[in-house]
Amino acid sequence: MKFWEEIGLVDMKQVKSSQNLYEFHSYLTAKILGYPSAKEIFDEYTISCDEIGKLNVNTFMMLSKDDPIVSYKSMPLESIRGN
Repeated sequence: MKFWEEIGLVDMKQVKSSQNLYEFHSYLTAKILGYPSAKEIFDEYTISCDEIGKLNVNTFMMLSKDDPIVSYKSMPLESIRGN
């Protein structure tokens, strides 16, 4: 992280002050990857539950039962298993 701050790409005070995941990704991830904001990252890389259930290639997914952001209950596990 220090490298990104030293070259003026990231302000670590801003990153550490993030109040939510969106702010964190806007202040850090987007800048490192060259996106204007977290919205563009999420728009490009987000996959819906419906799309997950349609995957037809071997895919490894790791879920945590105590994840405070993405609940494992939100995943269409039966659809995924049956695919």
